[in-house]
Amino acid sequence: TKIKSKLLGQANVESIVIAAVVAEQLGISWNKIKARIKKLTSPVNSLRVIKKHRLSLINDTYTANPDGVMAALTYLSLYSEIKILVLNPLAELGADAELVHKSIAKYAANICHAIILTNNNYYEVFQSTIKGNIDVVVKNKSQIKDYINTNYKGSKAILFEGREAAGVLNSYLA
Repeated sequence: TKIKSKLLGQANVESIVIAAVVAEQLGISWNKIKARIKKLTSPVNSLRVIKKHRLSLINDTYTANPDGVMAALTYLSLYSEIKILVLNPLAELGADAELVHKSIAKYAANICHAIILTNNNYYEVFQSTIKGNIDVVVKNKSQIKDYINTNYKGSKAILFEGREAAGVLNSYLA
């Protein structure tokens, strides 16, 4: 059975499949299940794509948490364009903060051409973890759009993660 959904990302697909199977086992018809899945929408600013000229702007600024960032990076990996992560480093992670940022850095390094942090938090972790041809820079939100336009030509897929990244995304939408 083919089912269509507006939700993006592997994590959403997995959740939909599990929920559909459970619903079917509870006696709900496939027609009703499919109809409900078609109506699903993600929260505002949560893994939504805005196409603008030669840009795919991926808005995941609602909330940033380790699993969400990794899931959004997996989605970003599907793009063939230049891939850029604009990340507001995660807060409130306690003792695991360095380890979490190191994991994000390693994973992003396999996907992205550039990682732009919106503040200095954990920059050293990203810099020491990532080796190779991936740019890791810190820019404030008013500098990021110009930095990207100057250094990356052609089609781009840009993933915006976290609240500070929302300001950067807004500069593209203005």
